[in-house]
Amino acid sequence: MKPISQREREILRIKPDAEVYVTDEHPDSLPTYNCAGSILGLRWKFTPEMGKDATASDYLLRLGLRPQDPAALEKKIAVYRGKTLGLWHVAKHIGGGWYESKCSERLRIVHRADCFLDDRYGAVEGFWEFDGEEAKRKLEQALLEDLESRCGGSAEEKRVKAQAWRREIGQVFDAKPPA
Repeated sequence: MKPISQREREILRIKPDAEVYVTDEHPDSLPTYNCAGSILGLRWKFTPEMGKDATASDYLLRLGLRPQDPAALEKKIAVYRGKTLGLWHVAKHIGGGWYESKCSERLRIVHRADCFLDDRYGAVEGFWEFDGEEAKRKLEQALLEDLESRCGGSAEEKRVKAQAWRREIGQVFDAKPPA
């Protein structure tokens, strides 16, 4: 791990006194692989598209996440919402009050929950979780629907192509999704 650079700190709008470290850089990462795909441990280089009219909550529900009980002691997935730009962001709790997230197209960072300034990703809006087989099934369904939308042909041809593509790629996850 290395401290985040001043340039990256400014681009991501991180508070001046926040402790933030770069854990990984992915210059080959695709713009379609977003922070949600990263926290869910997706192996593919893309995450299902959000859809132009979907809210962040709609999107996270589609991916199999659900709001976490506010009384829960361990806050699993932080969901951020910027006040000025209205951007949203998610980060996975990795222990000891630290969160990990993918920011921009190439960085994976470790930070505290309150590191972002309000005009970009902003403050934590709430905490969510990814829980069990039902959640995994929803995420796989969202991935298949997105693959089908990228394939040409009739609905049946799209479904067959997407399933074949999925078999070729192999498992959906690099690791077990967050519990």
